[in-house]
Amino acid sequence: MALRKTKISELPPSAVRLTRQEAIEYQNEAIEQWKPQYQMWPLKYGSFALGTVSSASAVIINEYFRRALFLPKSSLFFIGMPIITVSSLTLTIIHHQLTTSNLLLMNTPCMPCMQGQTALLLGFFGTVYPVLACSFGNMMQAQKLDTTYIPPLIKERKQFLQMCQKMIQKKSNLFTKSLVINVILAVMFTHYQQKAFFRFNQQDQ
Repeated sequence: MALRKTKISELPPSAVRLTRQEAIEYQNEAIEQWKPQYQMWPLKYGSFALGTVSSASAVIINEYFRRALFLPKSSLFFIGMPIITVSSLTLTIIHHQLTTSNLLLMNTPCMPCMQGQTALLLGFFGTVYPVLACSFGNMMQAQKLDTTYIPPLIKERKQFLQMCQKMIQKKSNLFTKSLVINVILAVMFTHYQQKAFFRFNQQDQ
């Protein structure tokens, strides 16, 4: 049975109406039965792959701030891992809901818009959020462990923010490259997802 999106008034008597979640589950079951399976990997694992890219990017960014502030490796678990986990999981969930699921439901008439949306998501969760969160988190940890002088956030907020800004500007090339790579990978992964869905949809017709 093929999944089709149409107006209620145009439904034939034999049609079965599905909720959004039921339609997604139906499409996923059809994808699981697809042969050969490797053709459907972008639809099955695309969101997870983007989450992995976000994690790798966040690890590199956190490592820079950890070393710059002379923090021990254990700080990766107390500061880096929560940030990396939030970045990866949030991106994976949002991308699956906004991109993959809408693609399966044929709710995406503008394919370039989908690529742009994914690029914004990965750019933010893969670079912007880790830079802001890791800089702040590692500076607070350095202040706590007294590994280097950090102006008190409450009493010397301006100096604290200036120091944070200088650290970010010092590696602006690294962060720019990270952003560009994330955007490129986002567009590539989304393209592969769209290509896999077109193949799946044509075969289903």
